[in-house]
Amino acid sequence: MANQLFPVEFLENSVEAYIPQLTLRTRLLYTSCLLILGVASIALPFIYVDISIQSAGIIRTVSEKTEIKPLFSGHIHSWNIKENQRVHRGQTLLVIETAQLDSKLKINLFQQREQRRFLSDLNALTEKHIEKLQTPLYKQQWYEFQSQLITLQTENTLLRREYETDQQLYADRVIARQEFERKENAYRRKETEIQALTERQLANWEMAKKDHYLALINLQGEEKQLLAEKKLYTLYAPVAGTIQQVIGKYPNGYIQAGEVVGEISPDSSLLAECYITPRDIGFIKKSMSVQFQIETFNYNEWGLIPGKVIDIGDDFILIDKHPTYVVKCTLQKHSLKLANGYIGQLKKGMTLQGRFTIARRSLYQLLYDKVDDWVHPKLK
Repeated sequence: MANQLFPVEFLENSVEAYIPQLTLRTRLLYTSCLLILGVASIALPFIYVDISIQSAGIIRTVSEKTEIKPLFSGHIHSWNIKENQRVHRGQTLLVIETAQLDSKLKINLFQQREQRRFLSDLNALTEKHIEKLQTPLYKQQWYEFQSQLITLQTENTLLRREYETDQQLYADRVIARQEFERKENAYRRKETEIQALTERQLANWEMAKKDHYLALINLQGEEKQLLAEKKLYTLYAPVAGTIQQVIGKYPNGYIQAGEVVGEISPDSSLLAECYITPRDIGFIKKSMSVQFQIETFNYNEWGLIPGKVIDIGDDFILIDKHPTYVVKCTLQKHSLKLANGYIGQLKKGMTLQGRFTIARRSLYQLLYDKVDDWVHPKLK
């Protein structure tokens, strides 16, 4: 015992004393742990995970909500707007009274009828169908023309007789040549007056025909304008959808031009609108894959909905006084399905959580990665 270097107490706590005390089972367990750690270390470069950021969002339609507001002020003739009412495109929502326009239209149509009657009479006069005359104006003109024409024709008849008599007397050398020529000239002038009167009257009627035709064209244009304006007093649904935010109005009530009385949430394709913080917006890119967790449906039972980024807001908006960027994404399906076959449909207004996959990295890389490696994994 004189050669013993360490006390017995030290030897009892040494490795050499401890190892012989281990059982085979303990040794196998220890070896297994070492193997597992070794295999896990070797597998780190081959096990990949998705790096993602998460944001809240809501389901909306591709088309924005459309406000319901009239273009003109006036009293309400009919009111067909109700809260949560479904409407189709072109359905009548609101009609404003158009008494003044209706009065103008009546006057316009009356004037058009008058112009058409005038044109009909002028055609009858120029084509000598006097029995077709309708209006007092052109009947009177016809009578005046006939009176003047008959007067000239009567005078012409007398002059023609005198001319024929003097012609015979001149041939018999009873009267002088100068006297005969005077009667002949008077007779020829009267015939010229009759022809001039007829041509002048026909020219006046042709000119009046053009004036009435132009007046009719103007009245027809005015009628189209009045009808188009009257149509604007009727408000139609611009899109199919559901009416919301209705303000109470009733027939015979008054409405102001541009007054918003409700809005239509359109029935168009659904998309996800996500709200990204300024801290994360730099990672978002178009065509980036997204997984959506619909908060109405437990994703453990219903699963997720895939999508892609289609639009990134250029400027921020304030939500609860915090700057936020709006990112719009497509939805690859509009329903979720349980294992038993029950289907849950997506609806406008449902809230969701979007998971934007910004990179795919191995566990080994994650031990040493920086954020720049996620965004630009090929840069060394």
